[in-house]
Amino acid sequence: MPEYLGTIFIPSPIITEGGNVLNDIKVYQNHAYVTSEIGSDGGVGITIFDLTALDGMPAVEPGSPAANLTATDVYQEEGYIRAHNLAINEDTGFAYIFSAVKNAVDDSEFVSGSIIILDLKGSKKGHNRGFSSPKEVAQINQRNADDGVVIGHDGQAVTYNGPDTFYRNREILLTPNVVFLGPPENAADTRKGTVSIFDVSDKNDIKRIAYIELPDSVLVAHNGWLSDDMDYFFVGDENFKTGPDYQTNTKVYILDIKDLDSPKLVQPFEIVSGPFGVYPFFDSGTIAVSDPGNGLFLLKHEPEE
Repeated sequence: MPEYLGTIFIPSPIITEGGNVLNDIKVYQNHAYVTSEIGSDGGVGITIFDLTALDGMPAVEPGSPAANLTATDVYQEEGYIRAHNLAINEDTGFAYIFSAVKNAVDDSEFVSGSIIILDLKGSKKGHNRGFSSPKEVAQINQRNADDGVVIGHDGQAVTYNGPDTFYRNREILLTPNVVFLGPPENAADTRKGTVSIFDVSDKNDIKRIAYIELPDSVLVAHNGWLSDDMDYFFVGDENFKTGPDYQTNTKVYILDIKDLDSPKLVQPFEIVSGPFGVYPFFDSGTIAVSDPGNGLFLLKHEPEE
């Protein structure tokens, strides 16, 4: 049974008006990496926690105050300020930071909302714990005249071993996106959801190998996960808001990616509110979909013969 050991304290010096306080956490080897959307200039960065510090720590008794766990380090280098979330390819040790914001003074070439790639493997001289400290190695900026403003909202990075033999053993990144096709003041009218597929094997020569536009009713492609056999990518549609500018019924979209260069959209499954998480991890093939308005859905994907 899980035991409660304490809380990792995430500093919050600035919360912008109307801003989010979302965090995401992923683990690589013995360390947890936590993103935060809090802050503008001087934001909180990426909080890093050494999980070996939990060894032998007693569980918190019910009703007792929780222990505040001190961060091992905070990544704020290269002008990094904040981000929406992250994914880590545990095979390669690279982290992908989505919807990232940096201080433009420190990096005039950076486009706000892009994807930052960090190498978690290299040790940083001077740290007394000797843990793997992030080092920025590349950026993915998806903005161009044809696409509009493309913001990577989430993603999954894998060492590919699926059916497309051309990309076997290469590092592939799949990112659900929100695209802004017009000015920010008209964002509700000009957003749409898309999915990008990248070959990120060479961090000096990253290639976008496919770009899929979801139906116009999809305002935000929230997140997605690969099936175990890497035949399909399941994408959640975040359009859970109501009103004249929003769709009240949203869907889980299924992409057939057996050919990574030419993905195909297959039959979606409709959800009444909006799926925040899609997890096709079970050996049974069951797909778990979490919907903040209506609870948990368990789906079964049966490919057409």
